[in-house]
Amino acid sequence: MINTDTSSTTPSAASFLRIDLSTATAPDAVAAIEPALESPKFASSASALDLEVSDVAGPSLTSATTTTSGGPAVGAAHAVSRHTPLPSPSVSPRPSSGLRTARTLPRTPLANSSTATAASVSFTMALAEELEAAIAIASASGYALPLSPRSPAITAPLAAELPSLWDAQPKSPASVAVADMLMAAAEDEIYGHAVAAEPSSPVRRHFHSHLRAAHAPLHAAALADVDRLMQQLDLTSPTVQADYLRAAEAYLFGLDGCAKDHARAFRVLRALADDAGVAKASALVGFCHEFGLGTEQSFRACEPYYMGAAQAGSALAMARLSFLRRYGRPYVHMNRAESEQWQARVRQLAEPNEPVLECNDPSVFDPHPRRRADGAPDPLAWLWWAAAIMGDASAQYSLGTCFHDGVGVEKSPEEAVHWYAQSAAQGSPRGEGIMGYCYGEGFGIAKDAELAYQYYERAAHKGETVAMYNLGYCREEAIGVEKDLREAYYWYKRAAECGNALAANSLGYFYEEGLGMDDKNVDEAVRWYRFAAEQGNPWAEHNLAYMYSTGTGVDQDHKQALYWYRRAAEQGHAGAQNKLAHSYQHGTGTDVDTETAVYWYRLSAAQRYPSACIALAWCLDNGVGTARDLREALAMIDVAVAEGYSDHVVTDWSVSIAQRISLERVARIVRDSIDSMSAAVTA
Repeated sequence: MINTDTSSTTPSAASFLRIDLSTATAPDAVAAIEPALESPKFASSASALDLEVSDVAGPSLTSATTTTSGGPAVGAAHAVSRHTPLPSPSVSPRPSSGLRTARTLPRTPLANSSTATAASVSFTMALAEELEAAIAIASASGYALPLSPRSPAITAPLAAELPSLWDAQPKSPASVAVADMLMAAAEDEIYGHAVAAEPSSPVRRHFHSHLRAAHAPLHAAALADVDRLMQQLDLTSPTVQADYLRAAEAYLFGLDGCAKDHARAFRVLRALADDAGVAKASALVGFCHEFGLGTEQSFRACEPYYMGAAQAGSALAMARLSFLRRYGRPYVHMNRAESEQWQARVRQLAEPNEPVLECNDPSVFDPHPRRRADGAPDPLAWLWWAAAIMGDASAQYSLGTCFHDGVGVEKSPEEAVHWYAQSAAQGSPRGEGIMGYCYGEGFGIAKDAELAYQYYERAAHKGETVAMYNLGYCREEAIGVEKDLREAYYWYKRAAECGNALAANSLGYFYEEGLGMDDKNVDEAVRWYRFAAEQGNPWAEHNLAYMYSTGTGVDQDHKQALYWYRRAAEQGHAGAQNKLAHSYQHGTGTDVDTETAVYWYRLSAAQRYPSACIALAWCLDNGVGTARDLREALAMIDVAVAEGYSDHVVTDWSVSIAQRISLERVARIVRDSIDSMSAAVTA
């Protein structure tokens, strides 16, 4: 017989449901429960509950679940990006302080759900027998189940009798799960949050955290999943934030009795980032977007999350932004200066006595986090844990990039390769792409062009755009494979169409020079140069500036040329710095400003750019924009010649400067001698 009673038996109870299954079947139970849940008194309770019923495979089987609401080389025509492949660094739970108002969701039939397992968060009963067993354990022959927080009506007798009741019941997976939840709930009601022993089963441990967080144990226990649970919580509460960061890490890596579920981890993190502005969650959302964990991979989407977290002090976000700004990725703007700023900030956070920011806290699952020299947690402790302890391929790759450029650690090519290799061994396309770079350039490992090509090929066929670019480069330059410009064009075009700025620049060069195709196409060259330049690629910025300065594929426009030369020069492009200096020296697209010209010549010459060294030598020889200095002028000529600059006029000029230096020395000696003789006569 089924007996339902929605009357309150204690002042603190908002609603009770009394079920006696001693003589009833599970379908009868479902039929009796549903009207009770629709009663006005129950509907007005603070903890509304919805019951979902659906037919499942097989005759007369019923399913039910309770849920809650809620450096370029100089080409013949101009300096183009004939740089080496860039690295795929790949260039390539605690109680809640409050509840949100419950909102009852529309009833939605559960279609053909399968039997729940003990580790499942969704407790859909696929078989009527399992529903009967679970409800029998819960109701305990007529005990009232509290549907409101902290009701004392059930706790003592339920806690005392559940173990024996459990022993007498069939132990189906669903029954195990529900019994674990209810026992945890009973303990929570009696002992508060200070349960002496750690719950024994993963399910019980998992629901301890969620039940406590919701402050409505049995109500929360019936939630379909963590997404609905989050609708009930005040995500601005620090304790709730901590609970859900823990849950996200558990789902991300399969910890705390949870099956690995990247999609669920992503949803939890995004709620914390978007609704509560939790910086650590924002950094991890960016990480998920960048590596496609639980969501579609999107460099464009990861950037704003990284930026917000980095501005709040997240070292992980700073490290990833430093990488993205330095090397670029599809639709991410390159900016070398900004990259260096983020790198310096991570280095500062790792210094002893620097404040430890909450967003850089280690994982709660890491008992021995990496520490700074002063004993405080290292700002990149989470990344170390994810890479070294969890063995996550994306984290291993990311840690490798830190060693590649010295971000938060001492730069070490060998250590970078160590982490890259672990990532590649797991089939990570980013890891495979960067291993190709390491073998191709001999970075931290013996050079092996053939093996480099193999790694590039693996990664490229998995969609890694930098590996596609590097395949094109290998085909263009015959590195580890026969030269094939048409094949190079194919890979450059494929990567460029995926948004890769490096490939877009090279594709523009191929169109400009007619490589790998029948005819040149300067219009397409300009289009791809512009595409890459607008993403901040300095080589493309330089090349687009050249097109404007010469009127190739566009109307000649020296001011536009100056604009793009400046953009590239500010990112350290030596050729652009030289061109910008030349524009200021001769007033091309701007007013003549010889001092500014010398400034940019010096920056370019510091990178041993031959043309800039010669131009700076002329300024030093003639005192244009700077004080006259023959010795420095001669030194600049020597650098240019050492870098391959060959011109008989320059040779004659250097001899002339050397002679003048000698004459000046002789003149100084004579002058000093005359002065000494005059002094002696006077004395």
